[in-house]
Amino acid sequence: MNAQQLPIFLMHVPKCAGFSVVAFLGQAIAPREICPNTIDGKWRWEPEQVPDYKLYAGHFSVDFVRAMGGRGTMLTMLRHPLARAVSLYDYWRSYRWDFINANFPPYPNNGPAVAKRFALLEFLDQPFAIDNVYNHCARMLLGSRFDELMPDEDATIAEAALALREFDWIGFVEHFDMSIARLGALLDLPVPSSLPRENDTAALGRANPAFEPVVPTKPSQAEKDKILGLNRIDLAVYDAAQKLVRQGSPA
Repeated sequence: MNAQQLPIFLMHVPKCAGFSVVAFLGQAIAPREICPNTIDGKWRWEPEQVPDYKLYAGHFSVDFVRAMGGRGTMLTMLRHPLARAVSLYDYWRSYRWDFINANFPPYPNNGPAVAKRFALLEFLDQPFAIDNVYNHCARMLLGSRFDELMPDEDATIAEAALALREFDWIGFVEHFDMSIARLGALLDLPVPSSLPRENDTAALGRANPAFEPVVPTKPSQAEKDKILGLNRIDLAVYDAAQKLVRQGSPA
């Protein structure tokens, strides 16, 4: 990659293979050149605190990118809202209680503690889940404007779809290998024959002491209907992103 492409901003929508994208970018960017993140994943940096990194990857909204000056390269990876919601629920409930109690804010202000207390349908009604499950991609794309626009769902969809055009690359978890190939072409980086999927919930439960194995959730029809019904904006954004990529813009 050339200097004009830097810094790179990877807007990491939770449970959308962001860690795998970081692993891919790591072949060209040293760990010391990557802005550090927090153990709970919450983005807390102000631009003046982190001025000189080559890669910013985290759960920040476009507000952070704009505050950094809007230069560089913007990346994001998306996932169908139903699959993302179920994956987030399973990921959160796979944390061990001892790790949650030692490293996260007290219940109900952390996702793992909420997810471990409730079955999926009940979890979907919890305030912490509402902010993180419903239309979370649009919240990140619109930043502080989301709440202003939200009373008008059609306007929110239109503005979020427009925000997608600011990105230089949009990938899809469902088409991971193809997406990484496009990213490699954009940044002139070699694409390995196989790239491990980082932060996979099943693998974490076996290999990381912070996690424990969980039985993957198979959502009921009622749970599917609830997730889809309350993610109408993100469903429209996902469809708009796929259309953009099919048209060849962004990469």
